[in-house]
Amino acid sequence: YHFQVVAAFFQERGLNGPGQLVRADLDAFQRFLETAPTRRGARPANQVLAIMGRLSRLLAWAAENALIFAHPDPERALPHLPEIPIWVPTVAEVKRLLAQPNTFTSVGLRDRVMLELLYSTGLRRAECRALNLEDVQLEKRQIVVRCGKGSKFRLVPIGDRLYDWLLRYIETGRGNVRPAAGEKALFVSSQSGKRLAINTAQVMLERHAKACDLPQLTLHGLRHACATHLLEAGMELRHIQELLGHSRINSTVRYAQVAIGQLQEEHRAHHPRP
Repeated sequence: YHFQVVAAFFQERGLNGPGQLVRADLDAFQRFLETAPTRRGARPANQVLAIMGRLSRLLAWAAENALIFAHPDPERALPHLPEIPIWVPTVAEVKRLLAQPNTFTSVGLRDRVMLELLYSTGLRRAECRALNLEDVQLEKRQIVVRCGKGSKFRLVPIGDRLYDWLLRYIETGRGNVRPAAGEKALFVSSQSGKRLAINTAQVMLERHAKACDLPQLTLHGLRHACATHLLEAGMELRHIQELLGHSRINSTVRYAQVAIGQLQEEHRAHHPRP
């Protein structure tokens, strides 16, 4: 889709290939992305950033492989993406969410186990979706994450509560969802019997979150909740870094800001000389 947008714009400008691009064309294209409405309204800032980033990488690749003479603007700064604070639920709110799925149904049990896993381990959506049955090593109480960000491999622990839910799901629940023959995925669709679509987990979360009056909760917010609640409970930041699969501690520190903010509020409220 992104390259279709690029191709349509430059076709309108009468450009036959990337070799004809100049800096003014990139300026015009960025203004077009930021101002031209789509069928759904204004284009989100993250989409502008993604399109401009892919175009810049394409031009750099073309220049390196002598398909064009040079990148027309190699030092170009990509659009600034404002950092939107992630809403993080409290422990009590997460408990309400986890209790929402009807675990007496096959789909409800699957949803409960997914939510328990996401909150307990802090896995990313893609990592959760990519899990296979063989990746859940109950005897070792660990999960093998083979498709982490940057294709990094890591092990995450299985706590007691998550162990019980995974055992129940693997022994009885998954079979009741009727996985397709030979399907290796841990979580499968009740309709196709195959691995869940990439957006299924978010749709599932939104449904249960709205039902328990937490409409602002996202999958990323649940990952933040995992890190924040562990930090508040006393877990060291470097161990949270390993759990979440962050290559740099700076990434983990961002997750700690909510806990630090709460600490600051408590300090101001109770210290005699704040």
